[in-house]
Amino acid sequence: MSKNFSVVPMTLKESNEFVDKYHSHNKRVQGYKFAIGAIYQDKLVGVAICGRPISATLDNKKTIELLRSCVLNDAPKNTNSFLYGRSWRVAEAMGYEKMITYTLMKEQASACKAIGMKIVGQTKDSTKAWAHKEKKDGIIRKTQKIYKELKYRWETTVHE
Repeated sequence: MSKNFSVVPMTLKESNEFVDKYHSHNKRVQGYKFAIGAIYQDKLVGVAICGRPISATLDNKKTIELLRSCVLNDAPKNTNSFLYGRSWRVAEAMGYEKMITYTLMKEQASACKAIGMKIVGQTKDSTKAWAHKEKKDGIIRKTQKIYKELKYRWETTVHE
């Protein structure tokens, strides 16, 4: 699979611009630890952005969340799996012991399955919890329609 792809480091600005342009239902992220891009035949065909877990209860300094994965509609098969796998390899090299991500219940989540992630929970409608909530750092999280969608939480760990 990875013989056809190469990986490139991305800035938050670059990866967010890709997400803004191509993601089907999510918006840009506010912060990150790292981002990577998938290059196929000299073209950027996808990005993955990883950062601290959104849920404060999961933010234990050893867990990273794959916040966004976005691939072009005409990207080669397995682009998303490539990004998930490489993201986990980067996270492990940085000392993380667990990677989590969320998928809509209606999504196939093939990339999660491909790298051995397992479903460990599901979310509830979070629009009320996030509505006009101001964090300590003064950032106000804006409600998005996607917060009403139910999602699965997936994880993989170094012990699996």
